[in-house]
Amino acid sequence: MLTIIFGLIILGILIFVHELGHFLAAKACGIRVLTFSLGFGQPLLNKKIGETEYRISAIPFGGYVKMAGENVDDIRGGEDEYLSRPVWQRAVVAAAGPFFNVFFAFLFLFIANVYGIDEPRFMRNMTVGAIVPASAAQAAGFLPGDSITAINGKTVNSWDEVQNFFLRGKTSYTVQVSRQGEILDLHLQMKRVKGERYAGMAGLAPEVPAVIGNVTKNSAAQEAGLMAGDTIVFAYGDTLRSAIQLNILTENWTPQNGPIEIKVKRSEGDFSTTVTPKFDSTANRHLLGIAFAAPATQKIRYSPLNAVYRSGTQMWEFTTLIFRVLHGLTTGGAAASDMAGPVGIIQISGQVAQHGVSTILIFMAMLGVNLALINLLPLVITDGGQLLFLLIEAVRGKPLTPKTQGLINMIAVIFFISLFVFLTFNDILRIFR
Repeated sequence: MLTIIFGLIILGILIFVHELGHFLAAKACGIRVLTFSLGFGQPLLNKKIGETEYRISAIPFGGYVKMAGENVDDIRGGEDEYLSRPVWQRAVVAAAGPFFNVFFAFLFLFIANVYGIDEPRFMRNMTVGAIVPASAAQAAGFLPGDSITAINGKTVNSWDEVQNFFLRGKTSYTVQVSRQGEILDLHLQMKRVKGERYAGMAGLAPEVPAVIGNVTKNSAAQEAGLMAGDTIVFAYGDTLRSAIQLNILTENWTPQNGPIEIKVKRSEGDFSTTVTPKFDSTANRHLLGIAFAAPATQKIRYSPLNAVYRSGTQMWEFTTLIFRVLHGLTTGGAAASDMAGPVGIIQISGQVAQHGVSTILIFMAMLGVNLALINLLPLVITDGGQLLFLLIEAVRGKPLTPKTQGLINMIAVIFFISLFVFLTFNDILRIFR
């Protein structure tokens, strides 16, 4: 329930910011605003102040600003009506919503960077902790213990930067690594395997200590004497560099492999033991019965000047991300099932809301940029569609006929309803999985 509440609050803030842009622009242009609503459908709360009725409505997936004379049928000939204003003023009103989303996204990032971001310590450790079997990284010859120094000739200092490179949708990358004092260039040929974990990292996983956070009752781990707080440092005949490495090895374990010898660091002293994974019918595979502790974090703060540069860089990454995803959908580098709709956004927002102020602000900035870009696409019922109509009107010297606009709008509404249903279906499936 808290997840849903937090999610709705975050989504509501972003909708409010977007509609506030339209509202203030309309007021500045002398257009009379009849309704300012967060949500659609039946009003739950409403209050009229001056000429405007303010609402919170039942369906939380959006909002709207209703202006006087917005439709041809509503024209009464007043100068304060939307269609009575010059084309450039109507264009300002249409563009103000996405502009406010972008402006507040930058503001959210700036505040987060100055306030401080709780970043996992491993993010700045460029040592490779694990390689996913049959992945692009394994094919390129990566080994656990390699230290990544550069990609395509550009120095990288965090795993965020590595992921940002791989999200650009290119088919090949040259990755420079340091291996036992030797500098090597490894050539990654990107590929996507449906359902593959860590696919966004080309099969590379960072070095994350395998610190046990919880041991399941009556599990293989409990029978082996493992406890919360233990750090597993050796398993499957090799030094363990990452919790992810242990997960990958356990996923491929079979009873024919026999018991696994592990070495554990504990505050009272190190020890060795053996553990035999137990089959779990729910997961349909063998499990050790442990959950790893959250990685240790450090707070990264930026000066106001550096925060401006950092926020600008993040804005660019968020802006280009949606186009990289769209490119991936056409090339097979991404799957439609990876996309999230309103239900998924609320679920993710609620989860993010439990991870601190900076994480919430960064997530809201990313969503805000995406909301702005989607609204600027020339899809008729979006703000971008309105801007397209206004451009046509400016070139022709008159607007399209109401019949033509109505037909185009009907097609767009059908498209968006279909997309909404598809994404919501995806979201529900993802929740059950």
